[in-house]
Amino acid sequence: MYTNELPEEMMKKIEDAFTDIDKCSKVIKEATARKRQATADVKSTIETIDLKQGESLESPRVGLYAKVVQGKQSRLSRDALAQLGVSQAILDLGTITKDSRPYIKVSHVGPDNAAHEVTTKGQSTSVYNYPKRSAHRLSAQRSETT
Repeated sequence: MYTNELPEEMMKKIEDAFTDIDKCSKVIKEATARKRQATADVKSTIETIDLKQGESLESPRVGLYAKVVQGKQSRLSRDALAQLGVSQAILDLGTITKDSRPYIKVSHVGPDNAAHEVTTKGQSTSVYNYPKRSAHRLSAQRSETT
């Protein structure tokens, strides 16, 4: 079916919605790329100053902080379960646990200036596959946007 087969009012509403979705998708794509680049800059600085897992870098001026976080991943070995016969003890034996890749989490600082995390799934950005930018280029881009 095509939108021109719809009643005029419905066609206009749907086509306006399509246009809005397209515009939003483009803005989100650009914003995501900018966030990845900015997060890569933060990661580079954190690596330069050698912060470790659990440590953070806070900016009182902008009210944000970046923290080095790393989770754990676990999976069950089906072969081990099949060979051993599935009791709780066997499930424990069949569980393989490994560290996930480190990533940078940027969150707002609370009203009492204590750092707090906003834990919304999917808001952290992994920067391990993104190119680094120089601080000079970052300053020039930030001064263009302010």
